[in-house]
Amino acid sequence: LDEKTYVEMYKKFDQLESCNLLVSSVERKEYSYFKNSRLNFNDKLMPRETIEPVNFITNGCYIFKKDFLLKDGLLFDDKNTSLYNLDKLSSIEIKDIMDYAIANDLISIYFNDLLKI
Repeated sequence: LDEKTYVEMYKKFDQLESCNLLVSSVERKEYSYFKNSRLNFNDKLMPRETIEPVNFITNGCYIFKKDFLLKDGLLFDDKNTSLYNLDKLSSIEIKDIMDYAIANDLISIYFNDLLKI
């Protein structure tokens, strides 16, 4: 993530009065299953564009209220958690060698975009 993203996330967090956690995420429109059940689509044939998006936490940035975390010992709160969706390139996590290879190939695109080359 670049500095601009961190600043934007902090500004958003600062504006959300009842937010205890703002976390970076990526939104995907994919046919998703959870516990062997359809999560975001029905049994009718439907284009991917019409599927309800699913958000995945990217672990890129967490901004939270210290008092909330210390009081309840919880980080995620369904009522007061907000997601900050990143673009696909910014959301890449390097968790294994395949992720590294992809990120390594895409890093020049990231810097070209950042520098507007």
